[in-house]
Amino acid sequence: MLGSNYPKDFVTFINDFTSNKASQLKLIKFPISGTTTAKTKNTWIFVRRELIFQGDNEIDGVEYTGDFSIINQNLIEYTMGITESDILFSMKFEKDEFGWYLVSYEEPNYEY
Repeated sequence: MLGSNYPKDFVTFINDFTSNKASQLKLIKFPISGTTTAKTKNTWIFVRRELIFQGDNEIDGVEYTGDFSIINQNLIEYTMGITESDILFSMKFEKDEFGWYLVSYEEPNYEY
Protein backbone atom coordinates (compact mmCIF):
# COMPACT_ATOMS: atom_id res chain seq x y z
CA MET A 1 0.00 0.00 0.00
CA LEU A 2 2.66 2.54 1.05
CA GLY A 3 6.22 2.78 -0.19
CA SER A 4 9.45 2.74 1.77
CA ASN A 5 9.51 6.56 2.02
CA TYR A 6 6.87 6.37 4.78
CA PRO A 7 7.85 5.62 8.39
CA LYS A 8 7.59 1.88 9.13
CA ASP A 9 5.56 2.55 12.27
CA PHE A 10 3.08 4.57 10.19
CA VAL A 11 2.66 1.74 7.67
CA THR A 12 1.98 -0.66 10.57
CA PHE A 13 -0.45 1.87 12.03
CA ILE A 14 -2.42 2.19 8.76
CA ASN A 15 -2.67 -1.60 8.49
CA ASP A 16 -4.01 -1.76 12.06
CA PHE A 17 -6.27 1.27 11.53
CA THR A 18 -8.01 -0.32 8.55
CA SER A 19 -8.19 -3.88 9.93
CA ASN A 20 -11.51 -3.55 11.81
CA LYS A 21 -13.75 -1.01 13.55
CA ALA A 22 -12.63 -1.90 17.09
CA SER A 23 -8.96 -1.32 16.22
CA GLN A 24 -9.84 1.89 14.38
CA LEU A 25 -11.74 3.31 17.34
CA LYS A 26 -8.68 2.79 19.59
CA LEU A 27 -6.52 4.75 17.13
CA ILE A 28 -8.66 7.91 16.98
CA LYS A 29 -8.39 10.82 19.39
CA PHE A 30 -12.02 11.67 20.19
CA PRO A 31 -13.70 14.05 19.95
CA ILE A 32 -12.20 14.30 16.50
CA SER A 33 -11.74 17.68 14.85
CA GLY A 34 -12.99 18.52 11.38
CA THR A 35 -16.20 18.85 9.43
CA THR A 36 -17.93 15.56 9.97
CA THR A 37 -20.97 14.20 11.76
CA ALA A 38 -18.83 11.37 13.17
CA LYS A 39 -17.05 13.24 15.99
CA THR A 40 -17.54 10.63 18.72
CA LYS A 41 -17.06 6.87 19.14
CA ASN A 42 -20.83 6.40 19.00
CA THR A 43 -21.19 8.14 15.63
CA TRP A 44 -17.95 7.04 13.95
CA ILE A 45 -18.35 5.09 10.69
CA PHE A 46 -15.60 2.56 9.96
CA VAL A 47 -13.27 3.67 7.15
CA ARG A 48 -12.69 0.47 5.17
CA ARG A 49 -9.28 -0.63 3.91
CA GLU A 50 -10.54 -0.19 0.31
CA LEU A 51 -10.83 3.57 0.91
CA ILE A 52 -7.24 4.02 2.12
CA PHE A 53 -4.75 3.63 -0.73
CA GLN A 54 -2.01 5.46 -2.58
CA GLY A 55 -2.63 6.31 -6.24
CA ASP A 56 -5.65 5.45 -8.40
CA ASN A 57 -8.20 2.77 -7.64
CA GLU A 58 -11.55 1.77 -9.13
CA ILE A 59 -14.34 1.11 -6.64
CA ASP A 60 -17.78 0.10 -7.91
CA GLY A 61 -16.98 1.43 -11.38
CA VAL A 62 -15.79 4.85 -10.21
CA GLU A 63 -12.14 6.00 -10.39
CA TYR A 64 -10.79 7.37 -7.12
CA THR A 65 -7.45 8.89 -6.19
CA GLY A 66 -5.87 8.48 -2.76
CA ASP A 67 -2.82 10.41 -1.63
CA PHE A 68 -0.69 10.37 1.51
CA SER A 69 1.39 13.52 2.14
CA ILE A 70 4.10 13.70 4.76
CA ILE A 71 3.71 17.13 6.37
CA ASN A 72 6.49 16.48 8.91
CA GLN A 73 7.87 13.50 10.83
CA ASN A 74 4.87 13.53 13.17
CA LEU A 75 2.05 14.53 10.81
CA ILE A 76 0.76 12.76 7.69
CA GLU A 77 -2.32 13.78 5.72
CA TYR A 78 -4.43 11.52 3.52
CA THR A 79 -6.92 12.72 0.92
CA MET A 80 -9.32 10.63 -1.12
CA GLY A 81 -11.57 11.77 -3.91
CA ILE A 82 -13.03 11.08 -7.28
CA THR A 83 -10.26 11.26 -9.89
CA GLU A 84 -10.11 14.70 -11.53
CA SER A 85 -12.99 15.89 -9.37
CA ASP A 86 -13.82 16.70 -5.75
CA ILE A 87 -12.05 15.52 -2.61
CA LEU A 88 -14.49 13.36 -0.66
CA PHE A 89 -12.57 13.35 2.62
CA SER A 90 -9.20 14.04 4.18
CA MET A 91 -7.64 12.73 7.36
CA LYS A 92 -4.72 13.92 9.45
CA PHE A 93 -2.67 11.40 11.39
CA GLU A 94 -0.42 12.62 14.16
CA LYS A 95 2.28 10.84 16.13
CA ASP A 96 2.73 11.48 19.84
CA GLU A 97 4.79 9.67 22.48
CA PHE A 98 2.39 6.70 22.36
CA GLY A 99 2.14 6.26 18.58
CA TRP A 100 0.06 7.36 15.59
CA TYR A 101 -3.57 8.52 15.85
CA LEU A 102 -6.23 9.96 13.60
CA VAL A 103 -6.77 13.52 14.86
CA SER A 104 -8.81 15.19 12.09
CA TYR A 105 -11.41 14.07 9.54
CA GLU A 106 -12.67 16.57 6.98
CA GLU A 107 -15.55 16.18 4.55
CA PRO A 108 -15.22 19.32 2.38
CA ASN A 109 -18.70 18.97 0.89
CA TYR A 110 -20.36 18.31 4.24
CA GLU A 111 -23.02 20.86 5.14
CA TYR A 112 -24.26 21.34 8.71
